[in-house]
Order: sequence, then C-alpha cells, then structure tokens
Amino acid sequence: MGKHAYLVLAHNQKQLLLELLRQIDDAENDIFLHIDKKFDVNLDDVKSHIVKSKCYFVDRVSIGWGGSALVEATVKLLEKSTDTGVYDYYHLISGQDFPLKSQKEIHAFFDSHQGLEFISCSPMNSKDRDRIKFYYPFQDAFGGRTLFNKAMKKISVPLQKCMGVDRTKNKYRQYGIGAEWFSITDRMARYVVSRKKEIESNFYNCYCSDEVFIQTLWLNAPFYTEEGRYHSNISNDPNIDEIYHDVMRAADWNRGKPYVFDERDYNILVESGCLFARKMSENKSMKLIGLLKEYISKSDT
Repeated sequence: MGKHAYLVLAHNQKQLLLELLRQIDDAENDIFLHIDKKFDVNLDDVKSHIVKSKCYFVDRVSIGWGGSALVEATVKLLEKSTDTGVYDYYHLISGQDFPLKSQKEIHAFFDSHQGLEFISCSPMNSKDRDRIKFYYPFQDAFGGRTLFNKAMKKISVPLQKCMGVDRTKNKYRQYGIGAEWFSITDRMARYVVSRKKEIESNFYNCYCSDEVFIQTLWLNAPFYTEEGRYHSNISNDPNIDEIYHDVMRAADWNRGKPYVFDERDYNILVESGCLFARKMSENKSMKLIGLLKEYISKSDT
C-alpha cells in the first residue's frame, strides 16, 4: 500500500473545511490545499488542525464559477503534489465534500483497483463542445453567472461563429466531458502536469472547462484504454448520478445543482457504495456530518 494525495479546493465555510481535514488526516495521506483568494481564513490556523498528514498550500487564485481559474488551481495542486512525492492516487475533492468511509477502507478500495483511473467521461455533443470551441474572456473577470457574463456570452458566441472561430479544430482526436472530481494514478497526474502549456492554450478562457480538460487529456493520452478507467456497475441509483458512481462520489443533481445533503440523507449516503459525498454546507449538514463520523468510527473498529 502506497500513500495518497488529497487535493482540496476550498472557497468558503471554514468549519466545514476543518471537519473534512480532520477526517482525511492520516499518516498515509498528504494534503494539498488551494484556498480561494476570496476566502478570508488564517492558513496557519487551518494547518494546525492537521496532525498526522503533511500539509502543503499552493498559490491562491480567485475562482469564479465556470472560469479558467478552477482549471488553473487544479493544475497547481497536481504540480505541487507530483513535485512533492509519488502517490498511488491523487484525489481531487472540494472543501464541501466529506468521506463516507474510513481512510483505511478508502485505501483498501484503491489498492484493490490499483492502476485504474477514476474519471467520469462521456462523449461531447455539439452544445458541450461550444464550451471550449469559443473564447469566453469575461468568465473569470466578472464572476461566472452574472447578468453581464450572460449578456456577453449571447453576443460574443454568435459573433465568433460568424467569424469562423473554432479553438478545437485539429486539436484532439476525441473530446470528453464529465464530473470535475477525480481520483487518478501517478502516471495520469504527471501526464496532466506535462501538458500544462497545452491546457493553458486550449482550456483557458473557456466556459466550464473544468469538466472537460481532464477527460479530454485522458482520451488522448498515449496510454489510454477504456479498460483503464473504472466503470461502476451501479446504473439505476435514483439519488446519485451514474457518472458520479464512476468516481465514487455521491452527488445528487436531481434535487439540486448539486443538492446539499442533510441528516435525512444518511441512509442514502451510507448505502450508496461511494467513498465521498458532495456536497455539504454548515447551515444544513453538520448533524449529518456528526452521524457520518460516528458511522465511520464504528466501521473502522
């Protein structure tokens, strides 16, 4: 059994973040943190809650919904972790996630699936491809879902179509789309870092390219085989989207965008077969987190 790297993207809710960090704090883990530049939190205080793991911070950027900064922060985390060591798996999670199993159980699961990439990936349709086909220069600067951004998108995309803009032309053999969150091997992590300039050229100034760049790099990697990616055998869960089962994350997009879990969802989560739940909030999920901590503690013994 090797070590694991947790790559955490946190942008708010300090107490929720600390609960997560205490739960993944383990001698077999190193924790890499990107704290959003807008998140007013003392980094030394955050680090003081991590006892068993080594903790590393990466340079902070300000992240807006759907913008390139999310891709940039993810690459920063992969750069820092691959520079620090060699890990069996690199797990990208958010500060609003929470484990559903003990670290011992999580490590054992990945030991039993050693070498597989946990990347949710589906073919892109033409609407999805528009995310990276055109330029969205205001996506980061003006805060994602703002009215200004929506208006600029309605103006700029038809204009670029008339001008024949196509950033995807003659770039990749295949394009994929899926969940942003992943658990990838050392080989895949280092491959992504090696394509940093390519990522900046093809996936910056895009629209929600955080759900595209890992998938597309994977599909075009020299070592790609579809058998090399984990596929869950769960396909009819009414609460958890199928693509999230492929990355062992419990996320419910039927009741929200995504839905925020509370204590009434306890049975759904512990019976989901997933390793992590997304997402939680301080005003809705703290009782649930208490129940999950108790469940994990009992299962660990």
